[in-house]
Amino acid sequence: MLDIDTFIEKFEPRVSAAMTKNDVPGMAIALVLDDQVIYSRGFGSRNVKKFLPFTPDTLNGFGSCTKSFTCLAIMQLYSQGKLDIHDPVSKYIPFKLGLKDYPITIHHFMTHTSGIPNLGSAELVIGQNYPINLKFPSVPFSSWEDFYTHFNLAQDEILFKPQEYFFYFNGGYTALGHIITRVSGMRYEDYVRKHILDPLDMNRSGFLESCISKDDNVSVPYEMLPGKNGKPTPTPAEFPFNQFIFAPGGLISSVNEMANYIMMMMNGGQFGENQLLDEDKINEMTKMHHVGQIHSILSAFGDQSGYGYGWAMCDNFFGNTLIQHAGGITGGTSLIGFIKELKLGFTAIGNTAGFPVHEVYAALALLQGKDPDREVPFFLRDNHYNKLCGNYKNYKGIGKGKIVNKLGVLHLETPVPTASYPLFPSSDAHEVLDFYILTPTGVKMPVVFRFDDSDKVHFTFERNSYHKVGE
Repeated sequence: MLDIDTFIEKFEPRVSAAMTKNDVPGMAIALVLDDQVIYSRGFGSRNVKKFLPFTPDTLNGFGSCTKSFTCLAIMQLYSQGKLDIHDPVSKYIPFKLGLKDYPITIHHFMTHTSGIPNLGSAELVIGQNYPINLKFPSVPFSSWEDFYTHFNLAQDEILFKPQEYFFYFNGGYTALGHIITRVSGMRYEDYVRKHILDPLDMNRSGFLESCISKDDNVSVPYEMLPGKNGKPTPTPAEFPFNQFIFAPGGLISSVNEMANYIMMMMNGGQFGENQLLDEDKINEMTKMHHVGQIHSILSAFGDQSGYGYGWAMCDNFFGNTLIQHAGGITGGTSLIGFIKELKLGFTAIGNTAGFPVHEVYAALALLQGKDPDREVPFFLRDNHYNKLCGNYKNYKGIGKGKIVNKLGVLHLETPVPTASYPLFPSSDAHEVLDFYILTPTGVKMPVVFRFDDSDKVHFTFERNSYHKVGE
């Protein structure tokens, strides 16, 4: 492992630059090796108006990182014989969706393989707390009766049998939370408090507004909305304290407290004197029950990626298994996980969308003595794309164009006609130079970049040859 002083020297300037580039007010990261936090630091502000620092103890919404907590609770009840993960969910809750002869089980909800697409439950709740009106339909959605009415009317949305397709399904996790309540006789948030958070000494973490109302180190949740000059401006929002959000994404915590959870996962379910779950069940949680595309950056690593019980994983992050989960909720973007063989864990949080999650992978690479910019696929492509971005002109500047990077996709912007064309790469190569746009008639129009002997960039598009003249 790289020594911490050298790591800090290489890592912290990257985070500062990435926060500036992505308009992130505040974030924190903690790194764990074996049973010890080896690095923990906050960057930026938890409250922009009051100029308060974001620290490793700042409480913030961890979004979908909560899903592994929900699965841990389910596996605890499974170990006690109070439920069977292969039972139909209809045995425990009034859930009627599904295809005849293909019942949807608890396992299917845990792995997002029920065949049910997104039915908008998270959007309906989060939309009520958003700083601007998102104009969702007025769907009745305030009670468990409303919840099941909303879902049970969606039979026509099911086009796949269980296990046939990976649909990331927040509503399934809300249902899992209700199963925990029904089986344990405790509210979901109370069960997780007693059987997970308390044994992990995560005493400031929780789901209810009361867990942060008297705490003096809480982040303001921000959405970056256009300001008067069009520049993204941190706009305060409200965290959605709601029973339908708790199980899929409602946990509020800090990176320092979340580090205890990561230690427990790396130690086969044990934290200190407390054994939260047997090691064989922990291993079941971090096994690929679904193999294939999971709409995750993990797909860029290794030969195989997949999803377990509340965890995503890939088989080859510099030769090791990387297990993780990302989260996003009003005013919060997060990433937690660990490298199984190295017992190297991480937990990171930012207080808006756009948090530079990729820098966590840079941290993992640096600690292993790797150069992120040369050896991590995301950075290889991102750095290459940045070389292609800029202002271009053709002969004598008669024609102009601009190449910009929008969320990892290159676009060609032209003033005449005023248009923005997404550029589709012709291959998965990190330093791809051949792209194309799709015309309205479906024709692929090549956009071909080349570097000359002086390392200057040029591209051809339709009848024109353009030359880079500046950033």
